[in-house]
Amino acid sequence: MTGDSRSGRWRLACFDLDGTLVRGTSVSRHLADRSGRGKRMAELERLYATGEISNSVVAEEQAREFR
Repeated sequence: MTGDSRSGRWRLACFDLDGTLVRGTSVSRHLADRSGRGKRMAELERLYATGEISNSVVAEEQAREFR
């Protein structure tokens, strides 16, 4: 479990359910757009879709961004 180590509580949990929560985008892109990081997330999603990077690369960058 990751989160706020001082309280033992999670600070953020995201579930990307392919349009179930947010229509026309991913939860990752939705959050990135609202935090000013939408262009970078769009680029990561494009690179992933073309097979240029793995899902773990996307996840690691997201973890750093939302830390």
